[in-house]
Amino acid sequence: MTLWAFLLVFGSFLVLASGQTVCPDGSRPVNCFANPCDVSNGCYNIPMASCRPYYCGGCSRRWYVGFFEVTNFCYPR
Repeated sequence: MTLWAFLLVFGSFLVLASGQTVCPDGSRPVNCFANPCDVSNGCYNIPMASCRPYYCGGCSRRWYVGFFEVTNFCYPR
């Protein structure tokens, strides 16, 4: 199947016109047993950061303030 039109960029994966999602490396997101944000220790030094699950390359989470990713600046509890 040819992937031809991008509809929406959400977090770090793309939602295509075909309804499929694709990770930046072209792979498909993985299915996780639990939402990675539900088992998170938080981003205690940036309390306004919100967690978004990240399913590309494994089950992980990324932290955002608005549209800006702050994952690399977060310290877990």
